Order: sequence, then structure tokens, then C-alpha cells
Amino acid sequence: MHGEAAPTETAKDGALYGAVELWEHIFGNERGLLAICHASEAPRAFQTAFFNYPDSAASAMRFSREKAQAGRDIWFCTHLLSASRRIKENATAVRALWGDLDGGEVPEGEIAPTAVVQSSPGHFHCYWRLTDPIPPEAAELLNKKLASVIGADPSGVDVTQLLRVPDTANYKYEPSQVVGIRHLDASRTYSAGALERILPPLPESASTNEHTPQLDPGEPPVAIGSEALKVWRGEAPKLKDSGEVDRSASLVKIGRVIYDAGATRRIVVEALKERDMALGWKCYTERRDADKQYQAIASVLKNEDRNHSIPTTDNRNSHSHSRIGNMNVNETENTLRACADRLATFHTCRFSERLSGLFITH
Repeated sequence: MHGEAAPTETAKDGALYGAVELWEHIFGNERGLLAICHASEAPRAFQTAFFNYPDSAASAMRFSREKAQAGRDIWFCTHLLSASRRIKENATAVRALWGDLDGGEVPEGEIAPTAVVQSSPGHFHCYWRLTDPIPPEAAELLNKKLASVIGADPSGVDVTQLLRVPDTANYKYEPSQVVGIRHLDASRTYSAGALERILPPLPESASTNEHTPQLDPGEPPVAIGSEALKVWRGEAPKLKDSGEVDRSASLVKIGRVIYDAGATRRIVVEALKERDMALGWKCYTERRDADKQYQAIASVLKNEDRNHSIPTTDNRNSHSHSRIGNMNVNETENTLRACADRLATFHTCRFSERLSGLFITH
């Protein structure tokens, strides 16, 4: 199977299948909440709706099509949820594995996917239906192994991952591209144990890394005050002299408020990805090196050697001190503004990672 998934006797033509058939394929007889996420170019337009599966599968499909016809991109969570918040803790048992393949060949043979969705030219979402459901943590590990073997996006393996809904449109392109099922083999399943034997072990660093969090859209990953919340929502962006939003400096500003509130580097990177798309800035969203760019922002924050435990608070009279000095909250906010001004001079989407000497240009 190269580039475009070839139809098989059971798959026939992708036109025979739609979103409901794909969900039946990857969810099986599991029950839970199906998360449908949709977004447009407008700032803060990323929203999530939840549908009881399987009872409301048809309603979820109609909802997805209506939103797509209104010009919105549509995704669904690759597994069902036990509660109406898309976080790892709410993940139910996983009935199908997944991989996000960008520009690579769809695998054949002993690890050929049981379903393939084409989201744009050369970009495929692959699914491997399992004989029996497995715990979310085990699914993540198998997803990592599959991604390593087939060259799929390593950032797309985590529980709470979003992939595009068939029969909707991909508005990242002009003209927009139809998202469609290219292959679905309802007769084939994989046992998790067989895949464990087939797939080579991960390098130790990859297999022992902690979970990369997938954030609940629109919500900050750490507790922050009202002023910081305005930054998070894009209501207080960094502006250029022309009055336009300086997207790169504004992403740095967002990263700074959550980093100073206690977010880890990994959480900062995931939050920047979500904000860049949700706020409609798309400074790096559509770039192949997007992850490297968000990592570079996190490195800038880390290299500033800022106090990672400075509290974000609404109490302007607070004199709470950080562990490394006698800087109170008001002084901290002044320092934030000064740092943001200095970083804005890097111009649009340029950052320097001082430790490695890496310079990335948008």
C-alpha cells in the first residue's frame, strides 16, 4: 500500500463508508462519550461536544457535517471517555490503535492497518482494530511502537489524541480537502499480544518517557490568575508597532504565564500547540517543524532561569515571595512585561535557543 491505500474486497470503495462506520470499526461494542471537537479561524473558537456512544453516533455524524459545512475543521477523540472532559483519566478501554502518517507509505503486510482515512494529499490516519480492548496505557505504548516502525508522527500516539472525522473538510488547504475513508477491512483484527511480538522494542528513552499530556481545549493546564488568564485567552497579546498581533511573542507570553505558574516543559509545549491553533494564530501549526518551534519557546523560558514557583495571583497587595529572592507579585508582573518587550525584538516567529546555538526562522 503506497501513498494511497488500495481498496480490498472487504474495503471496496471509501465512498461506501462514513464516520459512523469508522466509529463502529474502532470502538466496537464499547460504550462511553464520543468527543467531537471543532474549530475555525476565529480566536478562541475551539469547542468540544460530547455524544453518548453508540446511541447518539448518528447525531454526532450529523453534527460534524453541519459544522464542516459552516467552515469548521472537525476532529474526534480516538477513544471513548467516561466523563465529559477530554483528559487521560477519563479514557475508557481502547479497541483500536492509531497513527498519524504524514508523507510516508501506508504499511502493508503483517502490520497493515484495518482502516485508513485520508485527511489531505499524502496525509493518512491509520487504525488497527484490536481483537479485545486494552487499557489506555498499553495502547499508548503500542502506538509508540507502531509510529516508530512506520514513521508516523510521534506526537500523535497519546491517549486523548484527535484525528479528523470522515466526510468533513480539511480547511488547512486552499481549496479545502475532503476527509475520506480510503480503506476499511471489517474482517481483520489484531491481538495486542501478537503486535507486541511483531513490533521491535522501543529505545529505552522512548519507552520510559512520561506521558505527553493532551490538554482539554480552552482550559489552562495550571491554576492562573485573572490577568494571566487574559494572556492565555489571547485577550492580552503582544502587539507589533503596526498594531497587529505578534504571534511568536504572544506565544512566548502565554508560555511564560503557565511556566511561572508551575507547568512543566512538556505541558508548556502541548499548551502552546493548542493555543496556536485554538486562537487562530497558526504561527507554527501547519509547519513540519512545528514541534521543534514550540520546544524552542520552552527552551527560551528555561534558559531565562526564571523562578519556576512564582505564584500567579489576583491579590495585588500580596507580598508572597519566591524561593530565590524577595520579588513580590507586582515586581514579578513588571519583570514579565520587561521580558516580553525584549523578546518582541526577535520579530515574527524567531527564537534563539541559547544553550545549543539553534536558530529557527519562520
